[in-house]
Amino acid sequence: MRKFITAACFSLAMFCFNNRAAAQYYFYNDSYYDTPLMFELGGTVGAMNSLTDIGGKKGIGGKFVKDLNMGNTEFTGGIYVAALYKYAFGLRLEANFGRLSAADSVLKTVDVKDIARARYNRNLSFRTNITEIAAIAEFHPLFAFIDWAERDGDPPRLSPYVLGGVSYFTFNPQANLNGRWVDLQPLRTEGQGFAEYPDRKPYKLNGIAIPVGAGVKY
Repeated sequence: MRKFITAACFSLAMFCFNNRAAAQYYFYNDSYYDTPLMFELGGTVGAMNSLTDIGGKKGIGGKFVKDLNMGNTEFTGGIYVAALYKYAFGLRLEANFGRLSAADSVLKTVDVKDIARARYNRNLSFRTNITEIAAIAEFHPLFAFIDWAERDGDPPRLSPYVLGGVSYFTFNPQANLNGRWVDLQPLRTEGQGFAEYPDRKPYKLNGIAIPVGAGVKY
């Protein structure tokens, strides 16, 4: 795309070489031309996993990676549309889709004397699809501080960046009962909403998240 834009701009440069008004359409130096606003349409592929009180590893269950079952890893995918200004500041809207799952049955090989055997005998499982819509801003510091009028070389090929935003997601936990997947939230499996447990409120099937991250673009 960049090469195409460079070629398209070359003929214009023959007529606008001495016309600084062209800067309102392009940012450039003596050897590089590009449009200030670039649009992207793309997709993402990743992985999801969960750390819960279902499944886990041998011994007493914990809340850290020790009890993370890599066999429960599920693929996730998404699509996005983005706008990037002078390769420095960007905003993207994206939709992501994935699934989380866990099962006590992964503990079937645990020694019968291990405390984790109680979780295996409990025989609980769950799965939930997750759908997320997010608005995320990107900042590329190397490009943000480039003086294009003074720069002699091409722009950096590697661009570290940071990102942050807000997202809305939905989920719906289910359990397998005799081969049939049953929605768990209406069953109030931990007494949510019961008079005997006034401090346990029914959980919502949606929420707000604050995605943050960092990376490098080429």
